Amino acid sequence: MKIFLNNEPFETKEAKTVLEAAREAGVFIPTLCAYPGLSHTPGTCGICLAEISYPDGPSGIRTSCRAPLQEGMRISTKTKEVRDAQRAQLELLFADHDFTCQTCSRYGDCELLDLSARVGLNTAKYTRKYYPGRPADTSDISIHLDAGKCIRCERCVEVCTTVQGLSSLMLHGKGGKAAIGLTEGGLWLDSNRCVRCGQCTVVCPTGALTENDQTEQVVDWLEDPNVVTVFQFAPAVRATLGEAAGFPAGTNVEKKIIAALKKVGADYVLDTNFTADVTIMEEGTELLERISDKNSTLPLFTSCCPAWVNYVEQHKPELIPHLSTTRSPQGIMGSLAKTYLPAKKGVNKEQLRTISIMPCTAKKDEATRKALSKDGVPDTD
Repeated sequence: MKIFLNNEPFETKEAKTVLEAAREAGVFIPTLCAYPGLSHTPGTCGICLAEISYPDGPSGIRTSCRAPLQEGMRISTKTKEVRDAQRAQLELLFADHDFTCQTCSRYGDCELLDLSARVGLNTAKYTRKYYPGRPADTSDISIHLDAGKCIRCERCVEVCTTVQGLSSLMLHGKGGKAAIGLTEGGLWLDSNRCVRCGQCTVVCPTGALTENDQTEQVVDWLEDPNVVTVFQFAPAVRATLGEAAGFPAGTNVEKKIIAALKKVGADYVLDTNFTADVTIMEEGTELLERISDKNSTLPLFTSCCPAWVNYVEQHKPELIPHLSTTRSPQGIMGSLAKTYLPAKKGVNKEQLRTISIMPCTAKKDEATRKALSKDGVPDTD
């Protein structure tokens, strides 16, 4: 199919909408709700505007995510009328948005603010003028919701429903009070549908959905002379932190992580790679034992991922007997740090605080499990 993008001819075979064609051609059209990687074009943000002219139909400014392609159509993305319309739409989003940016967890990394700069929005006369006040929920150990920051893009709904298959989130309310919330309502802490995987926090463009940041608690422990801090970090972290810091994707920054932790005052730094190997050995042994026992339950599923364990317990309880009884690598390292390490190093275990640097929000939830504590003291703090 041949179309014209900003007066330049372009041929596409895969694209079905104007936005898809523009992305394929490398032409920027601003959007907040149509997220790459998700089949998600609700048109709710209304920012992906372009001037579209069909050969046998009307022309005008439309949302490009919902505009189907047609042979010979002409698309303009940079005219003054288009840019004015994009800025006007952003102004409307600002009208009922809670602009407490200084204390927002996404401060400095907010797609809404980045986009406003990209489209040249220098003034926004409606900012917070119609903000009705929407509640925050910080009850859960893993995920926090600040509905005041929600722009109703529904990316989180899409990833939770179509990728994770949980449908834990939906849009509640009407008008300015509309915002994302749990499908069953109530506090996040009480949800038996969400598995705390954190995928919603990954796709959220603002500070509406975030992980529970426990950095300040860690800093308090580091500064307390009566506390002995024991850090562990997962295998994935040594690559993802490097990428976040600007290193080429896949760069191993293991030594840099250790050096940085020591620099800020960590007493011990342990490698979760070791207990990942322990997990494999234990699960392998358990599998061999089950295979040799005709009365055992098979197949055997790993218990390494806490979000997966939550999913089985909450959504597929009939599969619980199939889960391995082995702890996760974090759980094993936490237990070793609270038992074996004090015995070997002569440290008072009452002073120990074990801290995990992990790539998954469900690890926070896992650390609170009663089975992963002794005498009321968690193995992972």
